[in-house]
Amino acid sequence: MAEVRNVNKGVKLTTTSATNLYAAPNHVRSRVGTMAFINTGGSDSTFTLDWVDKADSSSTSSTQVYKIFKDKSVKAGKSVILDLNLVLEKQDILRATASAANVFEVSLSIEEKSIQQ
Repeated sequence: MAEVRNVNKGVKLTTTSATNLYAAPNHVRSRVGTMAFINTGGSDSTFTLDWVDKADSSSTSSTQVYKIFKDKSVKAGKSVILDLNLVLEKQDILRATASAANVFEVSLSIEEKSIQQ
């Protein structure tokens, strides 16, 4: 029987480089439900959210990056709640890039379900 585990994760975007928010473990199918991006800064900022699909992790040529949001604006002191319902398979990555460092705090709610080999 598959084991199901609920995970809550928080990440601060401390740079303007792509930051991994979550990487799906091997032998797990993960469903990313709700995400919150909170702008804790004093001015409006944007973020980009990507899904890195590692369909065949044995070959880097099979890795594809898909944009979920690009340059999504969030006013200073406000938040954006996303209901993704996105399924990630082994080694898939959800990552975000902020337009300014040390502005965004991100929280994720994830359901991990073990899968048979």
